Amino acid sequence: MIMPLTKGVMNISRAWRWAAPLLLGVMIVLSVHFSTTGEEYSISNRGWNGTSVFFDTVQEKGGTLITDLLSLNEYEDSLLLIVAPPGMPGEDSFDAYRKFLEQGNTIFIADESGASNVMLQGIGSSMRIVPENISSLDSAYESSFFPNGHPATTHPLLAEVEIVIFNRPAYVTKGDALLVSGLFSWEDLDGDGKMDAGEPSGTYAFLAREEIGEGEVIVCSDPSLLINAMQGGDVPGENRGFVDNLMGYRGTILVDSAASTATWDHAVLTGLRDAPLLQAGLLALLLFAAAFLWRKKTC
Repeated sequence: MIMPLTKGVMNISRAWRWAAPLLLGVMIVLSVHFSTTGEEYSISNRGWNGTSVFFDTVQEKGGTLITDLLSLNEYEDSLLLIVAPPGMPGEDSFDAYRKFLEQGNTIFIADESGASNVMLQGIGSSMRIVPENISSLDSAYESSFFPNGHPATTHPLLAEVEIVIFNRPAYVTKGDALLVSGLFSWEDLDGDGKMDAGEPSGTYAFLAREEIGEGEVIVCSDPSLLINAMQGGDVPGENRGFVDNLMGYRGTILVDSAASTATWDHAVLTGLRDAPLLQAGLLALLLFAAAFLWRKKTC
């Protein structure tokens, strides 16, 4: 009576050794499938409020993810992207940014929270983000939450751009304004989309620039300009044209991973994540193989 039981346990043990790698593969496929998130501005978010479309373009253009700010010394004619910073690096990092600018490069910051103001001050910029939502009667939509941005001057980023649609942007002070709101715009302090008594009104800068040394800092007060929903073909204006100009503005595109929400996976995992039919097929194959081997080894 003991021998059959022992043999059965040994068979199960051998079957598990065969099946375990396959089950691990199943877990990997599932983890890739659920790696997409709903986190705002996340490159892994392929929903309306993610930045996957924008950063797909960055990758296609050969963009480089910067994990060590000291490596910025190696670049010239480059654009450093900082998107929706959750916080900024410490003061020790400002030297790296300043040297990057001294080499004639450009830093592009998209921020509505004001988190980048510490960096702007640290690198010697006079520009600041004021984190108040701007609403406007000058909108391509019925809602005042989507103000139009109009070119205030000529600049390569604005080539063939007449209107850029923003999504509840903040605004930039100081610097040279590049894109500004229409006249009937206001700080929507209570967020109701209506111009109420006591709410400041006027024209506000959504995009501004400032030369620092040999380089240039450009500040956009609305990172949601880069989200998937605002880059769609059904969005009026030239949002996509603006991003195309941004992609070709410098010879090299860099992404500051330390100061951005942006990061990206290995290309293979990214391709697998974006192919649900391939995921389903691979998952079914792994499950079938695991079941077959389990049945064979336990018989």
